[in-house]
Amino acid sequence: MNANLAAVLYLVAGVLFILSLRGLSSPASSRQGNLFGMVGMAIAVATTLASHPPADGLAWVLVILGIAIGGGIGAVIARRVPMTSMPELVAAFHSLVGMAAVLVAAGAFYAPEAFDIGKPGQIHAASLIRLVHKLDVRKRAAHNKKRVTIFHRLLRGQSTKESDPPCGVRTIVWNASLP
Repeated sequence: MNANLAAVLYLVAGVLFILSLRGLSSPASSRQGNLFGMVGMAIAVATTLASHPPADGLAWVLVILGIAIGGGIGAVIARRVPMTSMPELVAAFHSLVGMAAVLVAAGAFYAPEAFDIGKPGQIHAASLIRLVHKLDVRKRAAHNKKRVTIFHRLLRGQSTKESDPPCGVRTIVWNASLP
């Protein structure tokens, strides 16, 4: 796929995501917001698969299997969770997004060739700086731990205020154990 076409398609997907958020701000426009979000994600996934297709048949099977499993889990959860539990659902899904960011950052650090940023032990300096600043594993892991804590507090009906004390020694040990 042409790089310019891919850039335009990603731009269209981004605009649809913004319109989706705008639509989700009101119950009257929430269906349209959901539609914009679904179309935007379909464009983004199709563009990614067209511009960087999986290498062989097994890779395609794994991509399709991942989409089916993730979509199936999402559909089941969306059907089972009542509207009154939406804050908990959003907190749970945000923690999954945070975990995905942690896994991508760790993958880029441990397999830099897959991300075109160098070889293990020899990551290009500019790529390493970009990786550290944009995909800081420790920071994202700690932030994800906070999201999971908020999810658990919402489930128990507890406060989720920012003024709550930090998690303590376990968080320090967890952050120190990360690469």
